[in-house]
Amino acid sequence: MTDGLTEYRIVDIIDEIAMGPFGSNIKAECFVESGVPVFNGSNLTGFSTNDNALRFVTAEKAKELGNAIAKRGDVVVTHRGTLGQIAYIPDDSAYDQYVISQSQFRVRLNTEICLPEYLVYYFHTPEGQWKILSNKTQTGVPALGRPTSTFKKLIIPLPGSVVQKKVVTLLDSIQRKIGLNNRINGYLLELATIRFEQELANGESVFKFSELVELEDSKRVPLNSRDRETRKGPYPYYGATSIMDYVDDYLFDGVRVLLGEDGTVIREDGRPVLQYVWGEVLGQQSCPYLEIKVGLFA
Repeated sequence: MTDGLTEYRIVDIIDEIAMGPFGSNIKAECFVESGVPVFNGSNLTGFSTNDNALRFVTAEKAKELGNAIAKRGDVVVTHRGTLGQIAYIPDDSAYDQYVISQSQFRVRLNTEICLPEYLVYYFHTPEGQWKILSNKTQTGVPALGRPTSTFKKLIIPLPGSVVQKKVVTLLDSIQRKIGLNNRINGYLLELATIRFEQELANGESVFKFSELVELEDSKRVPLNSRDRETRKGPYPYYGATSIMDYVDDYLFDGVRVLLGEDGTVIREDGRPVLQYVWGEVLGQQSCPYLEIKVGLFA
Protein backbone atom coordinates (compact mmCIF):
# COMPACT_ATOMS: atom_id res chain seq x y z
CA MET A 1 0.00 0.00 0.00
CA THR A 2 1.32 3.45 -0.98
CA ASP A 3 -0.30 6.86 -0.40
CA GLY A 4 -3.56 5.27 0.69
CA LEU A 5 -3.72 3.07 -2.42
CA THR A 6 -3.74 -0.70 -2.47
CA GLU A 7 -2.63 -2.55 -5.60
CA TYR A 8 -4.94 -5.31 -6.81
CA ARG A 9 -4.76 -7.71 -9.70
CA ILE A 10 -7.92 -7.46 -11.76
CA VAL A 11 -8.57 -11.15 -11.18
CA ASP A 12 -8.92 -10.42 -7.45
CA ILE A 13 -11.63 -7.77 -7.85
CA ILE A 14 -13.96 -9.39 -10.41
CA ASP A 15 -16.82 -11.83 -10.08
CA GLU A 16 -17.12 -12.66 -13.78
CA ILE A 17 -15.31 -12.13 -17.05
CA ALA A 18 -16.48 -13.46 -20.41
CA MET A 19 -15.81 -13.06 -24.11
CA GLY A 20 -18.39 -12.09 -26.69
CA PRO A 21 -19.94 -14.71 -29.00
CA PHE A 22 -18.12 -16.32 -31.91
CA GLY A 23 -18.98 -14.67 -35.21
CA SER A 24 -20.70 -17.81 -36.39
CA ASN A 25 -23.12 -17.57 -33.45
CA ILE A 26 -24.49 -14.16 -34.37
CA LYS A 27 -24.88 -13.71 -38.13
CA ALA A 28 -26.63 -10.96 -40.06
CA GLU A 29 -29.81 -13.01 -40.37
CA CYS A 30 -30.06 -13.11 -36.55
CA PHE A 31 -30.92 -9.43 -36.30
CA VAL A 32 -34.53 -8.33 -35.85
CA GLU A 33 -36.43 -5.04 -35.46
CA SER A 34 -36.62 -5.19 -31.65
CA GLY A 35 -35.58 -7.43 -28.80
CA VAL A 36 -32.32 -7.63 -26.87
CA PRO A 37 -29.83 -4.97 -28.04
CA VAL A 38 -26.37 -5.87 -29.35
CA PHE A 39 -23.42 -3.59 -28.69
CA ASN A 40 -20.91 -2.51 -31.32
CA GLY A 41 -17.81 -0.34 -31.08
CA SER A 42 -19.77 2.91 -31.48
CA ASN A 43 -21.54 2.21 -28.18
CA LEU A 44 -18.24 2.33 -26.26
CA THR A 45 -16.95 5.75 -27.28
CA GLY A 46 -17.20 7.34 -23.82
CA PHE A 47 -16.88 6.40 -20.17
CA SER A 48 -20.38 4.91 -20.11
CA THR A 49 -22.05 2.98 -22.91
CA ASN A 50 -24.61 4.68 -25.14
CA ASP A 51 -27.71 3.36 -26.87
CA ASN A 52 -27.09 4.80 -30.33
CA ALA A 53 -27.54 2.72 -33.52
CA LEU A 54 -28.19 -0.55 -31.70
CA ARG A 55 -29.18 -3.75 -33.46
CA PHE A 56 -31.29 -6.44 -31.86
CA VAL A 57 -31.67 -10.19 -31.52
CA THR A 58 -34.60 -12.12 -30.14
CA ALA A 59 -34.75 -13.00 -26.45
CA GLU A 60 -34.38 -16.67 -27.44
CA LYS A 61 -31.21 -15.95 -29.40
CA ALA A 62 -29.80 -13.86 -26.55
CA LYS A 63 -30.42 -16.74 -24.18
CA GLU A 64 -28.41 -19.03 -26.46
CA LEU A 65 -25.47 -16.64 -26.24
CA GLY A 66 -25.35 -17.05 -22.45
CA ASN A 67 -22.13 -15.52 -21.15
CA ALA A 68 -22.24 -12.77 -23.77
CA ILE A 69 -25.06 -11.04 -21.87
CA ALA A 70 -23.94 -7.86 -20.09
CA LYS A 71 -26.06 -6.07 -17.50
CA ARG A 72 -26.15 -2.67 -15.82
CA GLY A 73 -22.97 -2.13 -13.84
CA ASP A 74 -20.90 -4.42 -16.07
CA VAL A 75 -17.78 -3.11 -17.79
CA VAL A 76 -17.35 -3.77 -21.53
CA VAL A 77 -13.91 -3.78 -23.19
CA THR A 78 -12.99 -3.86 -26.89
CA HIS A 79 -10.32 -6.50 -27.59
CA ARG A 80 -10.27 -6.25 -31.40
CA GLY A 81 -10.60 -3.23 -33.65
CA THR A 82 -10.61 0.14 -31.88
CA LEU A 83 -8.44 -0.84 -28.94
CA GLY A 84 -8.53 1.14 -25.71
CA GLN A 85 -12.31 1.34 -25.59
CA ILE A 86 -13.70 0.55 -22.13
CA ALA A 87 -17.05 1.66 -20.74
CA TYR A 88 -19.54 0.71 -18.04
CA ILE A 89 -23.27 0.18 -18.52
CA PRO A 90 -24.96 2.93 -16.46
CA ASP A 91 -27.89 2.41 -14.12
CA ASP A 92 -30.09 4.57 -16.36
CA SER A 93 -29.36 2.68 -19.58
CA ALA A 94 -32.31 2.21 -21.93
CA TYR A 95 -32.17 -1.59 -21.55
CA ASP A 96 -31.40 -3.80 -18.58
CA GLN A 97 -29.24 -6.20 -20.58
CA TYR A 98 -27.18 -6.24 -23.78
CA VAL A 99 -25.37 -8.77 -25.94
CA ILE A 100 -21.71 -7.83 -26.37
CA SER A 101 -20.13 -8.22 -29.79
CA GLN A 102 -17.55 -10.76 -30.89
CA SER A 103 -14.91 -8.01 -30.56
CA GLN A 104 -15.65 -7.32 -26.90
CA PHE A 105 -15.50 -8.94 -23.49
CA ARG A 106 -17.41 -8.06 -20.35
CA VAL A 107 -16.36 -7.80 -16.71
CA ARG A 108 -18.53 -7.90 -13.58
CA LEU A 109 -16.77 -6.44 -10.55
CA ASN A 110 -16.90 -7.14 -6.85
CA THR A 111 -18.28 -3.69 -6.03
CA GLU A 112 -17.24 -3.99 -2.39
CA ILE A 113 -13.67 -3.60 -3.63
CA CYS A 114 -13.99 -1.57 -6.84
CA LEU A 115 -16.74 0.51 -8.40
CA PRO A 116 -17.18 -0.05 -12.15
CA GLU A 117 -17.15 3.71 -12.78
CA TYR A 118 -13.82 4.07 -10.97
CA LEU A 119 -12.25 1.20 -12.89
CA VAL A 120 -13.34 2.72 -16.21
CA TYR A 121 -12.10 6.18 -15.28
CA TYR A 122 -8.74 4.69 -14.31
CA PHE A 123 -8.36 2.81 -17.60
CA HIS A 124 -9.08 6.03 -19.51
CA THR A 125 -5.99 7.66 -17.99
CA PRO A 126 -2.70 7.47 -19.94
CA GLU A 127 -1.41 4.95 -17.39
CA GLY A 128 -4.52 2.81 -17.70
CA GLN A 129 -4.52 2.98 -21.50
CA TRP A 130 -0.88 1.94 -21.56
CA LYS A 131 -1.71 -1.12 -19.46
CA ILE A 132 -4.63 -2.16 -21.68
CA LEU A 133 -2.66 -1.67 -24.89
CA SER A 134 0.56 -3.27 -23.61
CA ASN A 135 -0.50 -6.64 -24.99
CA LYS A 136 -1.76 -5.58 -28.41
CA THR A 137 -0.62 -7.54 -31.43
CA GLN A 138 1.60 -5.85 -34.00
CA THR A 139 0.23 -7.45 -37.18
CA GLY A 140 -3.14 -7.64 -38.93
CA VAL A 141 -6.30 -6.24 -37.35
CA PRO A 142 -5.46 -4.47 -34.05
CA ALA A 143 -6.19 -6.92 -31.24
CA LEU A 144 -5.25 -7.83 -27.69
CA GLY A 145 -3.50 -11.16 -27.29
CA ARG A 146 -5.36 -13.59 -25.02
CA PRO A 147 -7.58 -10.68 -23.92
CA THR A 148 -9.35 -11.98 -20.83
CA SER A 149 -6.29 -13.79 -19.49
CA THR A 150 -4.03 -10.77 -19.85
CA PHE A 151 -6.67 -8.34 -18.55
CA LYS A 152 -7.01 -10.39 -15.36
CA LYS A 153 -3.26 -10.02 -14.74
CA LEU A 154 -3.28 -6.22 -14.90
CA ILE A 155 -2.58 -4.30 -11.70
CA ILE A 156 -4.77 -1.40 -10.59
CA PRO A 157 -4.10 0.88 -7.58
CA LEU A 158 -7.31 1.44 -5.61
CA PRO A 159 -8.24 3.79 -2.77
CA GLY A 160 -10.90 2.81 -0.27
CA SER A 161 -14.57 2.73 -1.25
CA VAL A 162 -15.30 6.14 0.32
CA VAL A 163 -12.62 7.84 -1.80
CA GLN A 164 -13.73 5.94 -4.90
CA LYS A 165 -17.27 7.24 -4.46
CA LYS A 166 -16.03 10.82 -4.05
CA VAL A 167 -13.87 10.55 -7.18
CA VAL A 168 -16.72 9.05 -9.20
CA THR A 169 -19.17 11.72 -8.00
CA LEU A 170 -16.79 14.50 -9.00
CA LEU A 171 -15.95 13.02 -12.40
CA ASP A 172 -19.61 12.21 -13.10
CA SER A 173 -20.54 15.85 -12.50
CA ILE A 174 -17.82 16.94 -14.94
CA GLN A 175 -19.06 14.43 -17.53
CA ARG A 176 -22.62 15.72 -17.17
CA LYS A 177 -21.38 19.25 -17.79
CA ILE A 178 -19.43 18.06 -20.83
CA GLY A 179 -22.56 16.30 -22.08
CA LEU A 180 -24.59 19.49 -21.66
CA ASN A 181 -21.95 21.49 -23.52
CA ASN A 182 -21.96 18.92 -26.33
CA ARG A 183 -25.73 19.20 -26.66
CA ILE A 184 -25.48 23.00 -26.77
CA ASN A 185 -22.77 22.69 -29.42
CA GLY A 186 -25.07 20.36 -31.36
CA TYR A 187 -27.86 22.95 -31.33
CA LEU A 188 -25.42 25.67 -32.42
CA LEU A 189 -24.17 23.42 -35.22
CA GLU A 190 -27.74 22.92 -36.42
CA LEU A 191 -28.28 26.69 -36.46
CA ALA A 192 -24.99 27.23 -38.29
CA THR A 193 -25.93 24.55 -40.84
CA ILE A 194 -29.28 26.22 -41.48
CA ARG A 195 -27.58 29.59 -41.96
CA PHE A 196 -24.97 28.04 -44.23
CA GLU A 197 -27.63 26.39 -46.40
CA GLN A 198 -29.55 29.67 -46.57
CA GLU A 199 -26.46 31.47 -47.84
CA LEU A 200 -25.85 28.73 -50.40
CA ALA A 201 -29.40 29.13 -51.62
CA ASN A 202 -28.83 32.85 -52.12
CA GLY A 203 -26.03 31.99 -54.55
CA GLU A 204 -24.12 35.18 -53.74
CA SER A 205 -20.67 33.59 -53.75
CA VAL A 206 -19.30 30.44 -55.35
CA PHE A 207 -15.88 29.10 -54.34
CA LYS A 208 -13.82 26.14 -55.29
CA PHE A 209 -13.12 23.91 -52.30
CA SER A 210 -9.40 24.56 -52.75
CA GLU A 211 -10.08 28.25 -52.14
CA LEU A 212 -11.62 27.52 -48.77
CA VAL A 213 -9.09 25.08 -47.32
CA GLU A 214 -5.41 24.28 -47.44
CA LEU A 215 -4.70 20.56 -47.73
CA GLU A 216 -1.82 19.66 -45.42
CA ASP A 217 -1.70 16.03 -46.45
CA SER A 218 2.03 16.05 -47.24
CA LYS A 219 2.97 17.21 -43.74
CA ARG A 220 1.71 14.10 -41.96
CA VAL A 221 4.18 11.77 -40.26
CA PRO A 222 3.03 8.13 -40.02
CA LEU A 223 4.07 6.37 -36.81
CA ASN A 224 3.42 2.68 -36.34
CA SER A 225 2.65 1.22 -32.92
CA ARG A 226 6.31 0.45 -32.22
CA ASP A 227 7.32 4.01 -33.07
CA ARG A 228 4.68 5.38 -30.75
CA GLU A 229 5.78 3.13 -27.91
CA THR A 230 9.19 4.85 -27.95
CA ARG A 231 7.74 8.35 -28.31
CA LYS A 232 5.23 8.65 -25.48
CA GLY A 233 4.27 12.20 -24.61
CA PRO A 234 1.41 14.69 -24.08
CA TYR A 235 0.43 15.42 -27.69
CA PRO A 236 -2.56 13.60 -29.24
CA TYR A 237 -1.85 11.44 -32.29
CA TYR A 238 -5.00 11.25 -34.41
CA GLY A 239 -6.11 8.35 -36.57
CA ALA A 240 -8.89 8.25 -39.14
CA THR A 241 -11.70 8.46 -36.58
CA SER A 242 -10.25 9.29 -33.15
CA ILE A 243 -7.15 9.74 -31.01
CA MET A 244 -4.93 6.68 -31.37
CA ASP A 245 -2.15 7.57 -28.92
CA TYR A 246 -0.15 10.35 -27.28
CA VAL A 247 3.36 11.20 -28.48
CA ASP A 248 6.30 13.46 -27.66
CA ASP A 249 6.03 16.07 -30.43
CA TYR A 250 3.49 17.82 -32.65
CA LEU A 251 3.29 19.14 -36.19
CA PHE A 252 0.12 21.23 -36.21
CA ASP A 253 -0.88 24.02 -33.86
CA GLY A 254 -4.32 25.57 -34.19
CA VAL A 255 -7.73 24.57 -35.52
CA ARG A 256 -7.89 21.80 -38.13
CA VAL A 257 -10.52 19.59 -39.72
CA LEU A 258 -9.50 15.94 -40.15
CA LEU A 259 -11.02 13.89 -42.96
CA GLY A 260 -10.59 10.13 -42.66
CA GLU A 261 -9.55 8.29 -45.82
CA ASP A 262 -8.71 4.73 -44.70
CA GLY A 263 -10.61 2.27 -42.54
CA THR A 264 -14.15 2.83 -41.24
CA VAL A 265 -14.55 6.44 -42.37
CA ILE A 266 -18.24 6.49 -43.37
CA ARG A 267 -20.93 6.81 -40.70
CA GLU A 268 -24.03 4.65 -40.71
CA ASP A 269 -26.03 7.57 -42.16
CA GLY A 270 -23.64 7.74 -45.12
CA ARG A 271 -21.80 10.89 -44.04
CA PRO A 272 -17.98 11.00 -43.89
CA VAL A 273 -16.16 10.90 -40.57
CA LEU A 274 -14.80 14.38 -39.79
CA GLN A 275 -12.88 15.46 -36.70
CA TYR A 276 -12.62 19.06 -35.50
CA VAL A 277 -9.39 19.41 -33.53
CA TRP A 278 -7.41 22.26 -32.05
CA GLY A 279 -4.16 22.86 -30.21
CA GLU A 280 -0.89 21.01 -30.68
CA VAL A 281 -1.51 17.69 -32.46
CA LEU A 282 0.08 15.08 -34.72
CA GLY A 283 -1.70 13.13 -37.45
CA GLN A 284 -1.10 9.82 -39.19
CA GLN A 285 -1.20 8.61 -42.76
CA SER A 286 -4.92 7.76 -42.96
CA CYS A 287 -6.15 11.16 -41.84
CA PRO A 288 -5.56 14.24 -44.06
CA TYR A 289 -5.54 17.62 -42.35
CA LEU A 290 -7.48 20.57 -43.73
CA GLU A 291 -6.73 24.10 -42.55
CA ILE A 292 -9.76 26.34 -43.00
CA LYS A 293 -9.05 29.75 -44.54
CA VAL A 294 -11.29 31.51 -42.05
CA GLY A 295 -10.93 34.94 -43.65
CA LEU A 296 -13.16 33.86 -46.51
CA PHE A 297 -16.03 33.28 -44.09
CA ALA A 298 -15.76 36.58 -42.22
